[in-house]
Order: sequence, then C-alpha cells, then structure tokens
Amino acid sequence: MRDLQKDLEVCKNVISGSWYVDGDGATVFTEINDMPVCDCYNLGTANFIAAAREGWPEAINRAIKAEYIVEGLKAAGAALMEANNISIEEDIKAQNSLKATIKDLQAEVERLRKQLKETFVACSNSNCNHLNYEISLCRLERISIDENGNCDSELPIYTE
Repeated sequence: MRDLQKDLEVCKNVISGSWYVDGDGATVFTEINDMPVCDCYNLGTANFIAAAREGWPEAINRAIKAEYIVEGLKAAGAALMEANNISIEEDIKAQNSLKATIKDLQAEVERLRKQLKETFVACSNSNCNHLNYEISLCRLERISIDENGNCDSELPIYTE
C-alpha cells in the first residue's frame, strides 16, 4: 500500500502552478513564465505529466479523506454491532426471565387451583356455604357463572 502523505509531499516539491504541453512537440511547460519543465519522447507522456501536476495532488487528498471517512464508518459500524449484540443479549436475558416468571406463575396457578378444588370438596362434604367456593372455582377455571351462581360452561367466559 502506498504512503499517500509521502506521495503528496512529492507533489508539493515540484514547480508550482499549472503545466501544459506545447502544441508542436512533447515539451511540458509551466504557465508561470512559460518555463520548460521537461521534454518527453511522446505526446501521451507529456500530457500525463502536465495533467498529473494538478490532478495527482487532488486525487491523493480525496483518497486521504476517503480513508478517514472509511475508518470512521468502520468504527461506527463496530460500535453499532457491539451495541446491537449487547441489546440482543439483554433481550435474551429478559425473555428468559419472563419465561421463568411465567413458569413460576403457572405453577402457582396450579397450586391454587388444586388447593381450591380440595377446599371445595371439603366444603361440599360439610355444612359450609359452598356457593362461594363454587363461584371461586368457576372463576379460577375460567368457566362462566349463570345468574343463579352456578357454573355454566355454555355461557361466555366470566369477566369482572
């Protein structure tokens, strides 16, 4: 890979001003005092040298700027990738935490459902007010309750 700063210094150490090729031959001149810069063996080489006097420093400066922009974009892209990976990891942790909470809540619902059923059975064998237990059981089981307080799976789901 070329050292662009070094190439730019080479360009700065030549005769200043624009250069041109004379119409009759292959000599390159400066526009300042029409001083000859060099004689070439062919017109193509002379045209290249004259054009490179101003074109090459501009191209080098643009390349240096482009490299600077590319490095900045690489750094920004790396920062985004890192932030995105952290965000994804945090999302995965949050999802796992939610899954664990859901699992715990499902277990608690099952425990309460079992406890309520046991209480309902115990109450139905005694003289307690089993209507409240039946309503609670229906609510827990998400079964609708009719106007008389009886469980009715044919009615829409009970909501408070």
